[in-house]
Amino acid sequence: MFNKSFTDQLSSIKSAFQSAHDKTLSLIENMNSKIQDKETTIKELQDEIKSIEETKEQANKFITGLKSILA
Repeated sequence: MFNKSFTDQLSSIKSAFQSAHDKTLSLIENMNSKIQDKETTIKELQDEIKSIEETKEQANKFITGLKSILA
């Protein structure tokens, strides 16, 4: 009878650690997914900034050209 009780206790402890392990793995997967989402957002923003900078450079060249024509 005592052995079964100890066996049940050990089984309960193993189950608790398995649950903690599984929950931790799930947390890690969620964090990795969030990191990937953020990295994608950062890349999209960097591409948008680059496009804005290129358009700004074209606008500055246009203004410089206009100034020389009007001068």
